[in-house]
Amino acid sequence: MSTRAIVSIVKVENSIYDGVRKAIDLIDGIPFHIHEGTKVLIKPNLMRAETSTVGTTTNIELIRSVGTIVLEKGAQVIIGEASGNQYDTEDIYSFLHLREYLKDFEIRDLDRDPIIPVEIKGARALKKVGIAESVLKADILISLPVMKTHNSTLFTGGMKNLMGILPQREIEHASFRYSSGFS
Repeated sequence: MSTRAIVSIVKVENSIYDGVRKAIDLIDGIPFHIHEGTKVLIKPNLMRAETSTVGTTTNIELIRSVGTIVLEKGAQVIIGEASGNQYDTEDIYSFLHLREYLKDFEIRDLDRDPIIPVEIKGARALKKVGIAESVLKADILISLPVMKTHNSTLFTGGMKNLMGILPQREIEHASFRYSSGFS
């Protein structure tokens, strides 16, 4: 397996679906094996109630296109986000009409998922983290971040999007931390 990233860039001419399909074809297909019954969690960036035109939210047609391509391979597709304790994920889903627009897919609010403690082997500081159960039960995680900036950095990229797999419920998270030794 190559350690080099493969990237394709396409101009969307007809539809986002056609653009995504072309981008995938240019890298010789999806770079991991998806078969009947594979559980795929698609993690878009839906951190607040804003449309994709604002630049903070993954385009819903992009989510649908990637989900459809994965669904065509027989996978079980779950779309999940944990917007964090500042915003309510279900309110964001409602604002975006996500469940109506993506009715062919299972939609999960990862902020309401059970939190599973995961040890980070070899870590020097953050030795344990709580991750949404749906993420850990997925066979494959596809991150669909938005290219944007943040007050702590010039570019957030895909790693920042993965903060949305870490449920941030203050009350439950705090009681989990103290009752389980999580810190």
